Amino acid sequence: MLNEHGISDAERVQQLLDFSTASLRPEQPFVGLLTHLVDGTAVIDAVSLYGADARGMKTAAKLLHPGQPFPFEATIHRRLFAGGKVHSWDNLASLDSDFPLSGPLVWSSMIGKTFHLGAKTTFLIFGSPDTTEAQPFDENDLVFIDVLASIVEHRLQQELLRERLRFQIEHDALTGLPNRTQFRLALRHAISMKRPCAVALLDLDEFRAVTKINGRMIADELLVEVGTELDAIDEFDVVARDSDDHFTILLHDIESEAAVASQVGAYLNRFARPFKTGDRDGTRLLTIGTSIGISLYPRDGTDVDGLMRRSLFAVEVAKSRGGGQAIFFRQEMEDEFQGNRMARSELFSAIENDQLGLVYQPTFNLTTGKLAGAEAYVRWQHPVRGLLLPGKFIPFAEGEDELMGALGRWIMERVVRDLATADHLPGSFCCSINMAPRQLHNGAFMESLQAQLRCFPHVARYLGIEISETGAMHHAAHSIAALKAMRELGVRIALDDFGTGYSSLSHLKRLPLNILKIDSSFVAGLPSDHHDQVLCEAMISIGDHFGFLTLAKGIENEQQADWLREHGCHFGQGYHLGPPASWEALQARIKGEPPH
Repeated sequence: MLNEHGISDAERVQQLLDFSTASLRPEQPFVGLLTHLVDGTAVIDAVSLYGADARGMKTAAKLLHPGQPFPFEATIHRRLFAGGKVHSWDNLASLDSDFPLSGPLVWSSMIGKTFHLGAKTTFLIFGSPDTTEAQPFDENDLVFIDVLASIVEHRLQQELLRERLRFQIEHDALTGLPNRTQFRLALRHAISMKRPCAVALLDLDEFRAVTKINGRMIADELLVEVGTELDAIDEFDVVARDSDDHFTILLHDIESEAAVASQVGAYLNRFARPFKTGDRDGTRLLTIGTSIGISLYPRDGTDVDGLMRRSLFAVEVAKSRGGGQAIFFRQEMEDEFQGNRMARSELFSAIENDQLGLVYQPTFNLTTGKLAGAEAYVRWQHPVRGLLLPGKFIPFAEGEDELMGALGRWIMERVVRDLATADHLPGSFCCSINMAPRQLHNGAFMESLQAQLRCFPHVARYLGIEISETGAMHHAAHSIAALKAMRELGVRIALDDFGTGYSSLSHLKRLPLNILKIDSSFVAGLPSDHHDQVLCEAMISIGDHFGFLTLAKGIENEQQADWLREHGCHFGQGYHLGPPASWEALQARIKGEPPH
């Protein structure tokens, strides 16, 4: 057997030497030796010995073993291997009158062939060992050696090629780890042996963002580093790369969650430190977390597909909880998945079959009391469950790019259509759409928005996009660029739920905002709660200093509206001011108001 580094199976190579030597000249004592250099020292890979009863052969058999230094004195070493040239005993001896013709073992020898196997430069050496005197090669010897060397080299190269092809079939090309097929074979074998084991599926948190920000080359270097770290953890029996940023681990003879948690914890701890990757400037440090889902055999399944699927359920739960943790499979995870899968199919059907509708939460100018805009809310008229509010279906839709993309485009296109067909809108009117972080970082939504505004260019001045504070700060640089592109279309940008996320003021000043929306949790305690007063005052002041308008959500009574108005908040939403209404009802109210 050969690998990328050269010869790894001395027994296999020795069989090849035995076969070739015996086929060509079985009647005479002879040694065929395969060797390579390590730090200037010749090391034996394999040896073929014939005529063991002949003089000197028993001595040779004792001295020549694979993995051992070649038993020449240093001077002969240097002569034989200088430049990889072919040398006979005669021309070696004639190079220097002081050249020794004896050593631990006297040889009549030559290097018959020099070639490369993997990373090794390999030499085929042939000779007739004799403990008393050196015997020169005759012409027949030289012909034999040349033929034998050619046969051995050809067959070794074939072995190397087959081994490389086998390695490519069984291993991941990037990391060198076993691939998905090999992992499944190892897991199937463990199951067939009725051995308790654990399957851990590792998902790199935010790997897509790493790829977008740093490029594919850096992302690939990160994957290689991750694979190297995993492979180095001795407690893991089998480590494989399952897909782009998924790695799988097989742990044998594991019967309890505690035992698995102890071993997997070593990996989680490693991810507390950054990985080194190269870039144009030298070295880049990348910190990336991991979500781990774990299933146990036989508790969670008795077949390969079942165990793999359940570890995937668990890793999805770990990701939904913020990542950076290991989660064991529980049956309710699969039940929830099956429910979400049915809901997913139903929601796609609802989009296609016009089961969705919009209502508009009106926005009012707190100073004048007049209608200033609206926020679009989607409703689902389910054929069996009745009317569903967004909280019943938006959360699982946000977990999938395709579904959230389809739903977001439907809402946006319907709002644009309503705005385009409106009889009369005040010049400052703004109808806003809530955008999920997945949509902000997905170019398909932007393309759809641009297409709609090309058809209805006058709508841009009335259209607004709302993004939550947490969503806007998620990969802030990319978010800022995407929001600026929308702002350039003429669309107004609002930061929703301000104060509830993890904003950084350094990022806030760079966001292309028009409006800060104060979350209802801060409005609820007004006007009596001192802490809510301080927080609301601070947010209104921030908006003023940055040049943003402020809008308070969840106004439920006149006292709250009065306090906000007195402290400079510009707009408000809430049932006290006006409940959600249809587009037609909103239009009727606009028409009934005197001109602004």
